[in-house]
Amino acid sequence: MQNKLYGLVLAGGESRRMGTDKGSILAGEKTWTAIAFEKLSKYCQKVCVSVNSSQEHIYSQKFGYENIIMDNIHIKGPLCGLLSAHKSFPDVDWVILACDMTDITPDLISKIILEYEFQHLSQNIVFCINNHVEPLLGIYKKEFLAVHLSLILNKKLENVSMKHFLETYPTQHILPEEKEYMNFKNYNALQDLFG
Repeated sequence: MQNKLYGLVLAGGESRRMGTDKGSILAGEKTWTAIAFEKLSKYCQKVCVSVNSSQEHIYSQKFGYENIIMDNIHIKGPLCGLLSAHKSFPDVDWVILACDMTDITPDLISKIILEYEFQHLSQNIVFCINNHVEPLLGIYKKEFLAVHLSLILNKKLENVSMKHFLETYPTQHILPEEKEYMNFKNYNALQDLFG
């Protein structure tokens, strides 16, 4: 029997290089976070937004307090948001999408969801381009999140990168088509938007 799959938009970064909250940047009339939220909502019965403490009030007004997960683990980076989500809902698997990956298409999300639905082994699932994993659109299994969270809380783990997480636990790699490579761009700084 397949586990529940919830969606998580990662919007809790510090946005230092961008100089403004990336999740609140507008594309047309919608914010990057709202666009990612809508994309995941097509595939998940529940979608949450991962935020840091300075964003909680603004984002809860936009998405409803019940859909906000505030970072509550003392590590930095996207794994903080993912593990905070796991603490809030420990019985579900998570498909994550970073709000600054605005070029991710519904087809790419559909590919990873289909792989999850037909998977018989317990594995995380991410895309891989030229032997580099793309961790910010991926599916993460609850059993591995639970082990990793325990290691972090018990101070038995120093490397808290997403890449290390994916190297530690069974992970399936999906190879996108070459024409889809450009869809995995992160917009981290102003020059990324105009360059």
